[in-house]
Amino acid sequence: MDKKTELYGYKDLTGKIKIPAKFNYASAQTFYNIIAVQEDGKNHSQFYYLLKNGTKVGLDSVYTSDWHFECESEGKIVFRAPKTDRVGFFDKNGKIIIPAMYNYATPFHNNLSIAHINAKRKCYSGEKDTLNCEHWGWEGGKNMLINEKNEILVDSFKIDYNQSINWYSMKVNSLQSDTSNTVSFKGEKGNIYSFTDYAKEFKNWFFSAFIPILKSNNAEKIKNTYFSTITYWSEKESEWKIVTKEVFLKKYPVPALLKRFQHIDKNFANFAVSQESLNPYIYAAEQYKLFYNSCGEHKAEKYPLFDVVITSEHENKDLDYQEHLEFIRTANGYKLLEVSLK
Repeated sequence: MDKKTELYGYKDLTGKIKIPAKFNYASAQTFYNIIAVQEDGKNHSQFYYLLKNGTKVGLDSVYTSDWHFECESEGKIVFRAPKTDRVGFFDKNGKIIIPAMYNYATPFHNNLSIAHINAKRKCYSGEKDTLNCEHWGWEGGKNMLINEKNEILVDSFKIDYNQSINWYSMKVNSLQSDTSNTVSFKGEKGNIYSFTDYAKEFKNWFFSAFIPILKSNNAEKIKNTYFSTITYWSEKESEWKIVTKEVFLKKYPVPALLKRFQHIDKNFANFAVSQESLNPYIYAAEQYKLFYNSCGEHKAEKYPLFDVVITSEHENKDLDYQEHLEFIRTANGYKLLEVSLK
């Protein structure tokens, strides 16, 4: 960003300006193949997709949701046809590979997308002009699971949005799926598509691996369950501190952590797990870059982050305090990344 004009442009890895700062908004922090931009014209702002060679495509077809612009994913990016109010996908060269036929669709991961169809716009405040109301959503219709060829894999893809699916784990008609960790969907031609459910996987790992490893008091095994750096809240300095796992182990020895879990089991009422997003303001250093996509958003579809919340109560059952331990999934399994302890 040009600090004087507050406009955006792009430099290459050597710092050479490749695209001058002329955009009011640019969707991607890293320009791979195709990005969404906003540029002020003589009479009005123009939204379009830009290729690396300077070609403009999809003029006035940029898809936004609550002013959130989609990012390129696996060489594809969603666009919206304004006349039909439907979305489809461009490839990395700006060519239509999936026509605008869906109400909305998720970015592709492992060449899979959830596409919603046959829904109607609804204004939450009751306005009749559904194209111009401030708060709106889709009503009715159904989700389908499609691939990059726009083939329907699952015609009625009923998913709980609290579920966190590992798209990269897909198995078709597998007889060896671990149902304690997976979720399955019946698709076309009788096929069964199975995926790892991250939430199930994490909870099973937490109780069957992490807690036993802590109890083993094996220093090397314990260190292996920690990320290379641990972030913790410093009450004394009123800020988040990031230290190596070796330094953290000295500050919070294993016995201190074990005290937090001594009464916990899978049915313990004061124990909860929620999925969170990585904070880009805290986790901005180089070692965290792989956890973000080209728009600087947490890649939760590949590296989910889980927050373990332990609640302590007074004798009258009123809330006393809560402690948090956050774990991120890496290529080498789940690792403790952040703690907030009393």
